Amino acid sequence: MGIRVTKQQMIELIKCCGQSLIDRAEDIVGGFDGVSEIDIDISLESNMDEAPSICVRREYFPAEVFNYVSSERWVVDGRMEEQK
Repeated sequence: MGIRVTKQQMIELIKCCGQSLIDRAEDIVGGFDGVSEIDIDISLESNMDEAPSICVRREYFPAEVFNYVSSERWVVDGRMEEQK
């Protein structure tokens, strides 16, 4: 069983996680073009069985695929179609 934290302590822990996200925003986005989605989860338990954690998941379109699709074809309703 962990240590129970107060409401104010929980608020401060969330602020610490938020500041960490601000400080690392460029790293979170990364150096790749074509970011299609970024999911950020903060896990914080009121009984503090585990330290607060931040999980970042990034999804990208490979540059080669993006270049091919944008120059050769259109995506319409999930299907590739010839440009007109």
